[in-house]
Amino acid sequence: MVGIYAWRGENDLAFEWLEKAYQQHDLLITSFLGNIIYKNLTTDPRYAVFMEKLGLLEEWQSMPPEYGGPPSSQ
Repeated sequence: MVGIYAWRGENDLAFEWLEKAYQQHDLLITSFLGNIIYKNLTTDPRYAVFMEKLGLLEEWQSMPPEYGGPPSSQ
């Protein structure tokens, strides 16, 4: 479900489902970083917070935007 919400730009629902997946130790979380399905979420401030919660903030910040990293600040 989270992928559908993220792809459609329904960020509130996507983050709700991501939090549920995190709490349940769902394997979905293991494929989160760099997955194009979640690209719409990268501009949402909650994305960086979630990356930090997963311990992936530095990895995400080092990724180019075209591969799911943070949007360029241009």
